[in-house]
Amino acid sequence: MKKGYPVIENGGVSQQPYELKSSMQRKGIQRMLCTAKVGLEGLQLIVDLGCRNGDTTLGLLEAAPSAKVVAVEEVLDALALAKFKFGIATSGERKAVAQMMGDSLSSVDIHLQKFRADAASTLDRVEFVKSNMNCLGFLSGEADLVAGFQLLHWLDEGHDGLPKREIMKSISKCLRPGGTFISGTSTAFVEIDTTKRIDGMSVAEYSIDHHPFFSCLYTNIADALGAQTEVIPAHAPPLPSLKLDALAGLLESVGFKDVEIGAFLVTPGRELVLTEVSRIRPKHQGRLEGVPEPRAAEIVREAITAANEYFSLNFEPTNDPRNLDRNIYDAVPYVKATKA
Repeated sequence: MKKGYPVIENGGVSQQPYELKSSMQRKGIQRMLCTAKVGLEGLQLIVDLGCRNGDTTLGLLEAAPSAKVVAVEEVLDALALAKFKFGIATSGERKAVAQMMGDSLSSVDIHLQKFRADAASTLDRVEFVKSNMNCLGFLSGEADLVAGFQLLHWLDEGHDGLPKREIMKSISKCLRPGGTFISGTSTAFVEIDTTKRIDGMSVAEYSIDHHPFFSCLYTNIADALGAQTEVIPAHAPPLPSLKLDALAGLLESVGFKDVEIGAFLVTPGRELVLTEVSRIRPKHQGRLEGVPEPRAAEIVREAITAANEYFSLNFEPTNDPRNLDRNIYDAVPYVKATKA
């Protein structure tokens, strides 16, 4: 995989290199369906709501091999990338993707060859549609399942911690009675009960932030900033803005029942956690708040180098914490409901 490919952060197209390399979104949506015990047998029509770069679309097509998937996205750049991955982009969309990537068309084609080969057998079951989230009338009462991966927080109205009522009503209307709505969100927006076990693990066992390498990394960053602070978190994150517990009332008011809230774990794997996630997580958590680029990137690079030197000097490979497949997971909260 080409170094740095593809990081596209404009207009909701964002996909970090580790997400593509690990098929994290593609596998993640399948894991969410499995964890929530969503029945897939006999489904005819699935909506991938907010398909972004198309990875979740392929994940749904693989999970339900007899169903058609309508991939809905309102951002043109994201839709162009998704169609490009499936090999059905127009010439204009292909050029736009190459421009977004800052690469030649032939190079981008090569990098996505594997994805396109995987998607080839699904082309008769997929349709990409540009549509606003609250304008899903073209699917009136037809869908068996509406699924979004880390989507729910993007539907937040911003003032009461709940998704927009119009969007939830639109989702409800496009489902048949008995159909399922499920969407994941991000722990950046939702507070998870840290006393509960997820996929059999406690937060101390699964959380990346509890990994010894990351603890060392965060300490190094704090030292570079000239301030000693708690390892977890270095800076208090913003208060969660999405009120999952209050969501049941909203869903029930627009035609849903049997609302369930759960969570599952995803990981790009130990190697990518220690090489790629370590570069972006400190910034995502606000640990370098107010530090301008490129100084912020320099601090992270130096902190990673120092952390690696520390573990290389102090541990043999057999007991080096960097070689343990533990504390390499991120939790994904989700909400599931049934159309009444």
